[in-house]
Amino acid sequence: MRTSIALAACLGLVLGLAGTAEARDERIVLDLAQPLPAQKTAIEAAIRSNDYNEISRSDRLAGTEALGRLEAWLGEHPSAEHLDPAARTAAGDDRTVINEALGRAWDDSREVCERERPIGSNRPVRICKTVAERRRDRERSELDRGRASELQRRNISSDAMRARAGGN
Repeated sequence: MRTSIALAACLGLVLGLAGTAEARDERIVLDLAQPLPAQKTAIEAAIRSNDYNEISRSDRLAGTEALGRLEAWLGEHPSAEHLDPAARTAAGDDRTVINEALGRAWDDSREVCERERPIGSNRPVRICKTVAERRRDRERSELDRGRASELQRRNISSDAMRARAGGN
């Protein structure tokens, strides 16, 4: 009995410390050899889903513009094979823009969970944030630390000036 309880506790601990919160769908990659309309629909649906919710405005705009250019170049043709070499190169560049934007959004939208103990409590709480949220929190913290050290420097220098003025 004790062995099964210990085994269950160990299994729960291992599963509780796992890094990701939930399974996600497969990452989307634009392939110029495949028909564009179906891929465009899949990309637009993915961007609206939680799997890509951290896509930046600039990446969304760049991806939308690149998709529009690809649609214009491909017209009614299903793939980029019929394009002349210069247009095929430009289409490849647009594919790269789209895939890189989707990749960044996919990576930034991944949810990571940690167990933390709030101040004044011994009971751990599971806190889940996306990679982008964690990065924003870290940047905000570094900015706040920089501001605090700047204020401290100003206070020290003003205290020193007052001490010199009072000592003369």
